[in-house]
Amino acid sequence: GTGQTVVIVDAYGSDTITTDANTFAEINGLPPLTASNFNIYYPTGPTNCGGNTCGWDVETSLDVEWSHTVAPGANIALLLSADNSFTNLDLSVLYGIETGLGPVISNSYGIGEIVLEIEDPAELTVQNTLNELGAALGVSVNFSSGDDGDFSYAYGVTTVSMPAASPYATGVGGTSLFLNSNNSIKLQTGWGNNLTRIALATPNPPVIPPDIIGFYAGAGGGTSAVWPKPAYQGSLPGSWRLVPDIAYVADPYTGAEFVDTEGGEQFISVVGGTSLACPMFSGMWAISTQAAGTW
Repeated sequence: GTGQTVVIVDAYGSDTITTDANTFAEINGLPPLTASNFNIYYPTGPTNCGGNTCGWDVETSLDVEWSHTVAPGANIALLLSADNSFTNLDLSVLYGIETGLGPVISNSYGIGEIVLEIEDPAELTVQNTLNELGAALGVSVNFSSGDDGDFSYAYGVTTVSMPAASPYATGVGGTSLFLNSNNSIKLQTGWGNNLTRIALATPNPPVIPPDIIGFYAGAGGGTSAVWPKPAYQGSLPGSWRLVPDIAYVADPYTGAEFVDTEGGEQFISVVGGTSLACPMFSGMWAISTQAAGTW
């Protein structure tokens, strides 16, 4: 990714991101993040949340640390929205596109398409128009496809995630990855977890018969009810936009380590979800752009 920049949009951010990311980099043999390869921007003004108290510090940490893992030679431009409203997130994406900071923008957030269709249809148009502008200027605007599968568990109806479903966005789904003992790939499949309780907490009495809990989490995907099928999906069935476009490792039960600080204590934990897949794929996009020599 040398010579490229991965642009990341988050809300609120993390006031310890540089320290946490450099601890992560030291542990994993990555280049440190300095003023020469890591910059933070506030397109909508200062964030209205002090410290790591608004719930986006984990997201910010994994976005920065795992895009850096995949493309350690790339610069990172972190755009922090003042809050997690679509108004300010949209403006941050627009800032990333208009300023030409890099060829790829990673966004690990979204909402069910049906919610916007019912409650805020204008926002559907705004999001799609932003992605179209990015595409016109040669910027790939990537979005996580969500962690609620077909959303039937969350909403009671099937839908897909916006802005990932926009025909001008790249929707990034998730996989479960299994390795051989030599770390080569043994198997990949679409990520989806179903839980069965076989024992209770300490002292671990068995549950007989096992409690079939069912769906827990999985990569979002399916058929849009808003956007017609774009030309690049012409060989696929149906008449409507299908998502995701690509998928990357996301299963939280294998997951990936990240470093964060909360309550003044730095810690290492494990994370998954399409929030992990999107920045990883965006790092891969930076490498691809470098190889193509097109930015």
